[in-house]
Amino acid sequence: MCAESLKELYEKSRLVDLFDIRVEQDYPERNYSAIRLKQNTFRIRSFELWDNAKGCFFRIYHGDVSTVIKTELESHSLHERSAKKYSDFKAGTGTLRKP
Repeated sequence: MCAESLKELYEKSRLVDLFDIRVEQDYPERNYSAIRLKQNTFRIRSFELWDNAKGCFFRIYHGDVSTVIKTELESHSLHERSAKKYSDFKAGTGTLRKP
């Protein structure tokens, strides 16, 4: 379920216009899916969608992105937390798993 939702989010958000997919991976046993990207000028490595007991969250893994990009990511209203190599965003209040 995460893989389908992540792919839909990727396409509808128009990220597809900026990034080329290297590989799509689904990890149902860990409740997340990933779209790993080809090398790009933004240094974005992958997009992940996680589904856990607290709900869903969207993670962007990145390399050493510019301060401008990092600041823009962290200024988004759905931003939850960041570390050196990733930024997490709220993705909804429910879970993606089928009942």
